[in-house]
Amino acid sequence: MQNEIAKAAETRTVKVTYEMHNPDIDQQVKYFNGPVVEYFTIQSTDATENRPQSAQLKQYREMILNDIMGFDVELPDGRIVRQRKSTATFQSVQKWHTFLEELRETYFEPNGYELPDSGEFWDLEREHGYDRAQQISIETLQKKLRRKLSPQSTGE
Repeated sequence: MQNEIAKAAETRTVKVTYEMHNPDIDQQVKYFNGPVVEYFTIQSTDATENRPQSAQLKQYREMILNDIMGFDVELPDGRIVRQRKSTATFQSVQKWHTFLEELRETYFEPNGYELPDSGEFWDLEREHGYDRAQQISIETLQKKLRRKLSPQSTGE
């Protein structure tokens, strides 16, 4: 009994790690993982109705990240070695800006795709909340895409 009381009274050391929180970086992460990836997926698949499923969004997000930031390598024994850098290493808004500009130049402009306007998106978010802003943004994109893909707009 005395041993149990002594063990319970032992002091424990707790390690605490502090990280600087930058809400602007959090906003960039949400913007990329939300509207940017969804815009790219919708336009890549000509999805004029309904929103893409999460598995499809994940697939297109991984494709973007692999192409821009490197990729994982599968070894002959089947193990996968992580070679790709992570967006978690972006410690400044400028790094995110550079990444998004590269994304625009690499994926969106060459394919004639529209990148969501971040100012418009965050204005919608302030007015309606994040989820509703994303829904409004996607509905607007899909309307534009339907017009673009309709036979009347191509002169047929």
